[in-house]
Amino acid sequence: MLKSKLPTTQALLKPEVHKDAFPQLNKRQKIQKYFDHSAKEPPKLHVKDSARLRLGKVWEPAVVSRQHEAPRSFIVTTPDNAQYRRNRKHLLKTAEESHAV
Repeated sequence: MLKSKLPTTQALLKPEVHKDAFPQLNKRQKIQKYFDHSAKEPPKLHVKDSARLRLGKVWEPAVVSRQHEAPRSFIVTTPDNAQYRRNRKHLLKTAEESHAV
């Protein structure tokens, strides 16, 4: 419903997007995306890689058992044979010898 009582044509009531709107929008969004300029991918984790697992405030040694169905989740085993599912951000890849089975 229009707020005006002035007559108008049906053509003026149809929505229209300028053909250059989306490229300009993408360009502005890339400029505004400041936080991603220095972001780096963490090293890839593979099965039997040694890693450190975050348990509270402590980083415990662990071994990657397998990747979970979720894209960034891994199942890791600690030296006491406990298994944990952890997100990639809670795991640090290390060059230590693995102590878990």
